[in-house]
Amino acid sequence: MLRKVRSSVTLAEVAATCGYADQSHLTRDFTTFAGCSPTSDYATRSFQFSKTTARRPCEDGPTADEWTTRMTTSPAIWPVLTFRDAPAAIEFLEKAFGFVRVVVHTRDDDPTIVEHAEMRWPLGGGVMFGSAGKDNSPFGQRQPGTDLVYVVCDDPDALLERAVGAGANIVRELADEDYGSRDFTVRDPEGNLWSFGTYAGAA
Repeated sequence: MLRKVRSSVTLAEVAATCGYADQSHLTRDFTTFAGCSPTSDYATRSFQFSKTTARRPCEDGPTADEWTTRMTTSPAIWPVLTFRDAPAAIEFLEKAFGFVRVVVHTRDDDPTIVEHAEMRWPLGGGVMFGSAGKDNSPFGQRQPGTDLVYVVCDDPDALLERAVGAGANIVRELADEDYGSRDFTVRDPEGNLWSFGTYAGAA
């Protein structure tokens, strides 16, 4: 079962097989007992094994080398945003959504100006951004607050509660879509739209 879940079967299919009404209920129960979501638990265990041993994480799971490759492969597409207050945006993205800061380069003579920042999403990928008006180039003069980013998540119910608690404004309430996703949309303090859902793209 573990091998199939990790390679070809979605959490939604696992939920149905186990008798759950939908994926979110399976995720909620798993999180209650394990303290983290199924996807986060899987990624963490795999990363730990890939760094500490050459054995397989489980009897029929991927090898350590296979997991090292998966965990270190860089995203090929990066949404790039701009913020009036980039340092505040970093704090918000961490607190509201759970992004992880990886790189933050500020101007030497003014640390409030972020020249370049990268934040990773725990399930893969990430966003880049900098301060609006940082220079006169087309990149530095982009209009802030006009972007929309869609992010795949495995527990939209809990994430929406977290986001609202951190100050995100709901634009579209949590809903089960006819294409199988459970998702919602919120607006960050600078006006950008963030949609989070279980839909991971067409197979």
